[in-house]
Amino acid sequence: MGDFGGHMIPGLAIFIFGIYQGVLTSLSLLRDQLSPHPPTSQRTGWLWQLPVGALLKVLFGTISFLHEISSLHATMIVTDYNDPYFSIIFPMMWQHFTMFTVFILSGLVDLVSRVCLAKRRLGLEVAAQILATLVLVPLMFCHLWHMEGLEKQSHILLLFSISLLALAMTIELWVPNQPQLWLIKTWLFLVTGTWLMHMAFMLFYPVTARAWHHYTTENIMFLTTFFCWHLVAGALILGVIYTFSILWHQYCGLAPDLGGNNEAKYHLCLPETPDEELQEAELEGHIQRTLFFAEPTLGPRNFRVKE
Repeated sequence: MGDFGGHMIPGLAIFIFGIYQGVLTSLSLLRDQLSPHPPTSQRTGWLWQLPVGALLKVLFGTISFLHEISSLHATMIVTDYNDPYFSIIFPMMWQHFTMFTVFILSGLVDLVSRVCLAKRRLGLEVAAQILATLVLVPLMFCHLWHMEGLEKQSHILLLFSISLLALAMTIELWVPNQPQLWLIKTWLFLVTGTWLMHMAFMLFYPVTARAWHHYTTENIMFLTTFFCWHLVAGALILGVIYTFSILWHQYCGLAPDLGGNNEAKYHLCLPETPDEELQEAELEGHIQRTLFFAEPTLGPRNFRVKE
């Protein structure tokens, strides 16, 4: 992860996943759903049952893992056996392996829950995703010990966004069905993804083709300003996603419910409809009224409408 690809690939993956979560969150708010998770597809075949978020985790996690191995020339060695103290070698690389592995496992848990199990285990999926995010916090904190200057400051800001993301996801585990947490979590996904991609260009391929001075106080201060711009940009991107979701929801037909059924189950009666028409519909059997305030009875009762 200590090169351009090591920052660009995870950043792009988190950004795409943030856009995907933004679409799910926006549609869930518009449909008044209880969770921003994708509905179960009614189409037959295991291919249609594969969740997009799980595929993104497994795909980009595997690509990042293979990229890290290629930088080590396929030598995955933990200790130097020629050293009498058995010193650990490549400690940062093994931290990267751990990061990518937990996200691959999180994607596999989602796949097993959606495809292999008879009943979807949503709590297991959320717990695996939270575990993968919580693992990043101590690993990123330990990363700072081997960095200085501009690189250290950029990773401190990255640790800030990841810590807030882990906190929001942990709170959501105990207080579910909160739209505010959905929006905050999606916003932090977008900010973390864009900031990782910015770090890739800033540290390895600057746009100006001139390397930043890592130990200049002005550059470190302006780096924080850059991060604040990413916070604002993430909110704007989330607003754009919500706007397009509103347009899609209004002009592309009825939105399916959680079960994937496109038929509307409830119809609102118009205020100008006379009561006589409602009574006639009841007599004809088109509308079945539910007695919400009926007293409970010990046995079944048959209600008949006198003709």
